[in-house]
Amino acid sequence: MNRLFTRIYLTLLCTLIALGGLAWVFLDVVNKNRFETWAEEQTVWVAELIQSGWARQAADRRADWTGLVSSLTTVEWSTHPGPGRALLVDSQWRQQRVDLDVPLDQSSRLRGTLTDWTQWRVGGGYLLLNELSRVPAGERSGHLDRLSSGLPFPVEAIEVSSAPELGVLGRRQLSQGQAFVSTRSDGLGTAREAVYVPMGEGFALRLGPFDSFNWLPASGLSALVVSGLVALGLVVLIVLTPLRQRLQRITRAVDAISAQQGRHTRVPTGPEDELGRMAVHINQMADRLVLSAQRNRELNQAVSHDLKTPLARLRFAMALLPSAVRSSDAVQDMTQALEELETLTAELLLFHRLDATHSRSVDWHLLRPQDCLQRVLHSLPSGPEITVDCQPERELHLPVSAAGLRRLLGNLVGNASQYGCTRVAIEDWLAEDGLWEIRISDDGPGIPAEDRQRVLEPFVRLDHARNLNQQGHGLGLAICHAVAQRVGGALILDTGPLGGLTVALRLPAHEGDSGSASLQNGNKTNTLSDYT
Repeated sequence: MNRLFTRIYLTLLCTLIALGGLAWVFLDVVNKNRFETWAEEQTVWVAELIQSGWARQAADRRADWTGLVSSLTTVEWSTHPGPGRALLVDSQWRQQRVDLDVPLDQSSRLRGTLTDWTQWRVGGGYLLLNELSRVPAGERSGHLDRLSSGLPFPVEAIEVSSAPELGVLGRRQLSQGQAFVSTRSDGLGTAREAVYVPMGEGFALRLGPFDSFNWLPASGLSALVVSGLVALGLVVLIVLTPLRQRLQRITRAVDAISAQQGRHTRVPTGPEDELGRMAVHINQMADRLVLSAQRNRELNQAVSHDLKTPLARLRFAMALLPSAVRSSDAVQDMTQALEELETLTAELLLFHRLDATHSRSVDWHLLRPQDCLQRVLHSLPSGPEITVDCQPERELHLPVSAAGLRRLLGNLVGNASQYGCTRVAIEDWLAEDGLWEIRISDDGPGIPAEDRQRVLEPFVRLDHARNLNQQGHGLGLAICHAVAQRVGGALILDTGPLGGLTVALRLPAHEGDSGSASLQNGNKTNTLSDYT
C-alpha cells in the first residue's frame, strides 16, 4: 500500500478507535451517573418505610420483620453492625443492580442487593399500605396525602371497578388479594410501570407510573454522534490540510512551469512519498520541456537564418532578369511569394528573439504615437473606412522605439483593416495608472471569447471564424502580445462597439516632463532591441 495513503488510513483508523473508546467511556460514566440518580429516587422511599417499620418493632420481632421485608421486596436483607455509610453502596448500570445499605440505628444496618425493580415497587406498595393500616379508616385519606406528598410519583386509592386500565386480569388478581403491575410504553421505547396493591372492599392503592431506566436518550445519543462527527472532521482537516497545501504548491508550480515553458520554476519535492515522487517526475518533465523548447528554438532560428541567404540570392537573381521577363505574371507571382517568405522568415527570427529575451533594461523613447499611426495608415492598402480619435500633439515616453511602435500598430491596424467589413475605429488615451492605451475596433465577424487567448499563441489562425482570407502567418498577434508583456503592458481582445473585435494595446507611458523626470531618476523597463 502506498506510504502516503497508508499514513492517512492509519490516522483515520486510530482516530475512529480513539473516538470509539472515548464514546464508550463517556457512555459508561454518563449512564452510571444517570442510573445512580434514578436508583436512589426509586429506593429511598422504600428504605424510609423499612426504617420506620423496623423502628416500631420490638427487639425480639425485628428478625421476623426483616424476613417479611425480604419476602416482599425479593431482596435478601442481612443485618450488619455499624451505621450505614450511604443508601447506594455500589451499582452496576448495565445489569441494573445496586447494593443497598439501610441504616436502622447507630449500631446496625440492613444490607442487600436489589435486582428486581418491579417486585421492589410491589413490596414498597405493601409497606405503604401497612403504614395506612395503622391509622383509623376515616383518617387514611389525609394520611395518604401526607405520605404521597414526599414521594417522586403519584399515589392514590382507586376503585377497582372504575379503573379500565386494569382489565379483566388486573381486576381478578386484585379481587384475589394479589398485587397487579401494569406496563405501558410511551411509543419511544420507554416502559412505565404502575403498581396496584389491593386494599380490600373493592379498592386498590395505585403507585406510579414509575419511569424505567433507559440508556442515554435520543437527544444525548444525537449530541454524542454530532460531537463524534465534528471531532472526526477536525482530525481529517488537520491531517489533510498539509496535503492540500502541498497540492496547492504543486499546482502553482505547474502553472508557472506551463506559463514559462519550464524555464525557471520547479516543483518543491518535500517528503519522499507519492506527492514527492510526483514532484520529481514533474520536474523531470519540465527539464525535458525546456530541452525540447530550446531545441525547437534553435532549429527554427537556424532554419530561418539559413533561409535568408538563398532568399537573397533568389531576389538578386530575379533582379537580373530582363525587364520583359520580370513583368510577366509568373515572375510577379514568384516575387510576391518571395516577399511573403522573407516576411515569414523575419517574423520567425523576431519571435524567437522575443521568446529568448527575459530581462533587458533600456531608456524610454519620446514619441508622438499619432505620427507613427499616420505612417501606418498611409502604408495600408485600400479597405474599410478608418476613423481616428487620437491626440495629435501628445508626446509620450514609451518603452518602444518609433519603428517598434509602427510595427505593433501595423500588425493590429492591418488585422482590423483586413477583417473589418466597412469600418475601423481607432482611439487612444493616457490612463491614471501610467498606461497608454490604444484601441482598434472593427465591424468584422470578431473572435469567439473561448478562442481569444488561443489566438495570442504563435501560428494560430482562426480564418474560419473571421473569413476565408489566407493572408498572414499567425505571428502578428503573438509578436504584439509578447512585446507588450516584455515591457510591462498587455494586449487585450474583446467584443467591440462596432460589433466585431476590439484590440486594446496597453504600454507603460509618461507624458511630457514626467517621463523625463522618471528617466533621470533611473526608471527603466524591459524592452527588446527590435522595438527600441
